[in-house]
Amino acid sequence: MRRNAKEEGFALIMMIGIMAALAIMAATVVMVTANTQAATADGRSQVSSFDYAEAGLQSAVAAVRTLPWPATGQSFTASSLTAAYDATYPSGPPLKVLVYDNQPAVDPAITWDKGGSTNSGVPDGKLWAEAQVTVNGKTSRVRELVGQVNLTSKLSLPAAALYTDANIVDGTGGSGDAYAVTASGTPDTAKTAAVYAGGSFTGNWSSNLQPPGGAAGATLAVDTNGTVYNPAAYGDTTSHPGTGGVAPLASVLPQSTLATLTAQARAGTPTQADASGTVVTSTLLSQLQATSPQTYNAATDLVVNGNLTLGGGTSTFTFKSLYVTGNLTLGGNTNTNTTSLYVGGSFTISGPSGTSSFGPTYVGGNVNWGGALSVHASPLYVAGNFVTQGGPFSHVLGPTYVGGSVTIAGNQASFLCPILVTPGQITTSGSATMGTVLAPMVLLQNGGAAGTMSLSSNGTFTGLVINMDGGVNLPAGNGSTADIVGAVFSTGAITFGGNTQVCYNPTVLGNLQTTAASTSTNVLAGTWQELSPSGSY
Repeated sequence: MRRNAKEEGFALIMMIGIMAALAIMAATVVMVTANTQAATADGRSQVSSFDYAEAGLQSAVAAVRTLPWPATGQSFTASSLTAAYDATYPSGPPLKVLVYDNQPAVDPAITWDKGGSTNSGVPDGKLWAEAQVTVNGKTSRVRELVGQVNLTSKLSLPAAALYTDANIVDGTGGSGDAYAVTASGTPDTAKTAAVYAGGSFTGNWSSNLQPPGGAAGATLAVDTNGTVYNPAAYGDTTSHPGTGGVAPLASVLPQSTLATLTAQARAGTPTQADASGTVVTSTLLSQLQATSPQTYNAATDLVVNGNLTLGGGTSTFTFKSLYVTGNLTLGGNTNTNTTSLYVGGSFTISGPSGTSSFGPTYVGGNVNWGGALSVHASPLYVAGNFVTQGGPFSHVLGPTYVGGSVTIAGNQASFLCPILVTPGQITTSGSATMGTVLAPMVLLQNGGAAGTMSLSSNGTFTGLVINMDGGVNLPAGNGSTADIVGAVFSTGAITFGGNTQVCYNPTVLGNLQTTAASTSTNVLAGTWQELSPSGSY
């Protein structure tokens, strides 16, 4: 049936309306799709910037944990802070990193440990590490607090009879040797210990690395960065390639450990004697210095302004604190005891025998002890040179620091001291024994001019010998028994002469009465923060 004109017009209007609605719907779909795509891209950029910022933060934290912290006014280099990030993401977005102090009010310009959150002027071992990355206009910014903790533990040492940055030389004219025993004292044929040389090892037909009397093979491995010449081990006169990989002694005994050992040895300073005690009158001084026999018991702490010489006949002096501004000399057949002693000048002993105890002792000059007097002093600080000789004597000292050279001689003598540190040169001779298995000794030459330590005593040294300033000469030896029981470490050459024997003994090294310091640097739990991209804190 034919539609009229009105019906056709109405249909056209409806068609136009439907088309308009469809157009609007299509435009809406396009707009929503575009907005969704933009939002998705922004989200991806935000996530990406956050991930890169986290990677940057971990790069900065790794540097702060492993590198030395900046001194006052200094900072970490930018390249060190971004090194791990740059290596992992060579084409990644630019990274901005900061390391700054945890001041009460944040100041990124303070790039060292100046203070802490509660006191801006007292370092607290904490630094902030911060990282910021922008990806397609989206910025992420994060930070974390890194803290240092100082630790003290037993001195940790490699299993080494000998350790040197230079050469180990067992001269062709001698019969010296090194060997190792187990904790039970049996030959260590498993070779769990070694001799380490940053240079070369030169042995001879006697250096078979076995205990006197032989064993079922060598008891020490030989690791060198140079060559190994050892006819006794190889059966030939050829220099063989070394193993390589011997690290510098400074990595085994870092500065922090040496500083801790030195601090232990310096326990005798400042003096513990009483500088405000009763001043000795001229009358009392004349009485004390009389040459006739006497017995004197001090009722109070005493101060002697000037020198004090005690000697003469058989006499006994018992002091409380004794503070002598000048020199102190003990002679004759005297027995002298103090609860604490200060000598501003030199401290000389010649003549007495028996045992004298001085307690904590400080000597501002030189020490020169001779004769047969056994000295007990703990701790002992000597600003000048230290010489002990004569004998028989049995010195028992606490931690000892000597500012000058050290000479230990004597026959039929013993010398017990947990640690002796000096920047001067150390020399031993005679037949004095030093240390025991249960009370071994650390003998440390460190912090002075380059110099060789000479251990020419044919008595047994038990403990650890260290020379950070040069080499160690072992020119003597008694052949049948070990001259050194423990270990020898040095930056310079270790040179054998005569028939010196070095016995590595893990029990001795485990009994050392010393500690070592180390610093542990770690992220502090619960300190991670996501910061505003605007730069505020």
